[in-house]
Amino acid sequence: MHLQLSRRERRNLLLLGLATLLALYAGWRLFWFLTDDAYIAFRYVSNSMLGHGYVWNPPPFRPVEGYTSFLWILLLDGVWRLTGQPPPVTANMLALFLAAGTLLLGGLMILRLELPPQLRRNRVALLGVVLLGVLSNRTFLAWTSSGLETALFNFLLILWIWCALCLPLLSRRWLLGMSAAAVLLDLTRPDGLLFVAATLFLLLWAVLARRQPAGLGDEPSRAASLAAGAPLLLVPAHLLWRHGIYGAWLPNTYHAKAALHRIWPASGLRYLGSFVLEYALWVWLALAAWWAWRWLRTGDPRHADPEDARTARRRRLLAVVVVGILLAHLAYYTLVIGGDHFEYRVYSHLFLLLAVAAVWMLGRLRVHPRTALAVLMAWFLLSWPIPWAHWVRTHRLATREETRFLAMPVAPVLEARLPRPLRWAAAPWRGFDRWQGWLIDHAVCMRHQEHKIFHEFLVRHTPARGATPVDSLPGCVPVRAAKEVGYLSWVLPGVDIIDMLGLNDWVIARNPELHERHLMGHERQAPPGYLECFDPALATTPRIVQVPEERVRECERRFAASAGQ
Repeated sequence: MHLQLSRRERRNLLLLGLATLLALYAGWRLFWFLTDDAYIAFRYVSNSMLGHGYVWNPPPFRPVEGYTSFLWILLLDGVWRLTGQPPPVTANMLALFLAAGTLLLGGLMILRLELPPQLRRNRVALLGVVLLGVLSNRTFLAWTSSGLETALFNFLLILWIWCALCLPLLSRRWLLGMSAAAVLLDLTRPDGLLFVAATLFLLLWAVLARRQPAGLGDEPSRAASLAAGAPLLLVPAHLLWRHGIYGAWLPNTYHAKAALHRIWPASGLRYLGSFVLEYALWVWLALAAWWAWRWLRTGDPRHADPEDARTARRRRLLAVVVVGILLAHLAYYTLVIGGDHFEYRVYSHLFLLLAVAAVWMLGRLRVHPRTALAVLMAWFLLSWPIPWAHWVRTHRLATREETRFLAMPVAPVLEARLPRPLRWAAAPWRGFDRWQGWLIDHAVCMRHQEHKIFHEFLVRHTPARGATPVDSLPGCVPVRAAKEVGYLSWVLPGVDIIDMLGLNDWVIARNPELHERHLMGHERQAPPGYLECFDPALATTPRIVQVPEERVRECERRFAASAGQ
């Protein structure tokens, strides 16, 4: 749909845009935090600046790909070289700009929706309500910072969907935009491969669906369609580069986390259920059921023009692909991985998309503008009690002891505000508390405040970067072993760190002997004798030891051989 705005709408959009930026900045400041895990990427960037390349430990240790986002470390590296400012200073500012870009794309999607005339006249008001809902969404605000690549991944995911749905169907721009966005998603996180697969399918469809002779009509020729998919060649190029540098086809993090040879739906379904309850997504599901019922009763409108009917079929297929890939992404993290260690991080892109879909469904239902605004406001109001009650109870907690495995019940607070005859309605809140307690006990859905305070605890109790003198003996390297390696690895740039959880250690990531307790991302352990092989002190004391370079090579060779490599 071509976007046409009146002068009044442009003025209102400008005011809405300014208010949105101010609200986004306020929310970013309110939830600003850095995670310990973010410093893992910072360590790789630091080693690149020191001339070692993107490695966790320079030689004699073997290189490993323990970061989760190649594109994120490239971006942080480039910004550091251009500005002289290190990643702990710039990462969250980049995330803020990316979050603003995400909101811009979501706003453009709403403005371009094909709405009935009465809703089209109120599209700026609808956009304002959607922005209010998103900017008051705790998960969206939390992931506008963190130091991780989440804001980058969310921006690129929304960009891919915007290209798929808003650019002219089957055009060169449509194919090129999706291909570029899919490649960037793949370079940002491994699950971006799902969007590469969807783009390959749509590219093949575009080639087979071309009907116009070459050079005629809006649809490009088959050769031009294939050329528009050229960015996808970066995917195998990056794969070959990875194997050439690290000697592996998959990141080390895959072996440390995902390759546990088990699925965990018991965790993932609680993770998803908590998300649905916390943000009142049952309202959205009710709206979707209403739309589906109406659609089944009335069906699609008949098109007298065969070309219009063909376009409608194509758009339905495109919608199926887009929704299908989002559901596949959701199902993978929910049913296979079991959620995520962080608070709804892998769902953080969904609320904006669900809000856009809600406006689209209300348009298809042809409701009155006041009804549409009331439905959206009701959903957003019902999405506030649980997350903000949790925030009220936790945001002043400031010690490691108070926030460690932070499972703060919200049902008692909310139930106390209900009249006694309505206390029965608190049952979902009590169920939410039980799910959260189980998840956090298994290191799943760990809350924002815990990560924020843990980072502040590390900053207070760890010397500043470069403040610890490290003397290397001839032919030796300084080595230390640790479990929480992020911030420690940043402040000790000249020390080789053995990551005891395996994210950044080739041998530990492939050790089949797991901890007995199932903790998300904390299950790997060093094989017996591995740490002692370097130096007995590594297994017993948190200090730096000098290890001969040849012993480092021999220990890695020996335990790699025992792992069958």
